[in-house]
Order: sequence, then structure tokens, then C-alpha cells
Amino acid sequence: MATKTTEPAKPSESRPRRAHGKDFGESLLSAGLLTPAQLDDARKIQRKTGDELERILVRLNHITEDQIAQFHAKSSNLPYLQLMEMDIPRQAI
Repeated sequence: MATKTTEPAKPSESRPRRAHGKDFGESLLSAGLLTPAQLDDARKIQRKTGDELERILVRLNHITEDQIAQFHAKSSNLPYLQLMEMDIPRQAI
């Protein structure tokens, strides 16, 4: 009986994420969080690697994880909470 071999997983297709109907990178650009050159750099890497745009932008130091979290919160009309700065009661943990 022949065994079926599976091919190694390919990087995910570089489909742009959407933020309220807009491309995620374009939304960051519109918000003033990136320059066009920074977005172009990240997209070139994304096409080669298939990595998520957010991760690439952070790796390149074009934006911080905190800025991305704040952007997502704001674009979703949600409050942004920085838990490291909050005093959380021990009973809640």
C-alpha cells in the first residue's frame, strides 16, 4: 500500500487584512502611523515571505505592537487598556 506524502506548508497568501473595508496597511498610512516608503518596504517582504504585515512592520521597527493595538481598538470603537499599568485586584486573577 502506497503512503501519501504531504507537501510542506506554504507561507500564507499575502492577502491584505481589512480594517473597515480598507487594506490594513493603507489604514495605518491614512492614520499617519506609517510612511508610504515604510509600507512599501514591508509589502515587499510580505510578498517574499508570506508573513503577516503587522509582524513585519514591528520587526522593521516601523511601528510598535502597542501602536497596532491602539489602532485596532480605535478603529473598532473599543477602549484601549494597558493592563501593565493597571492595579488589578488579586481576586480577579
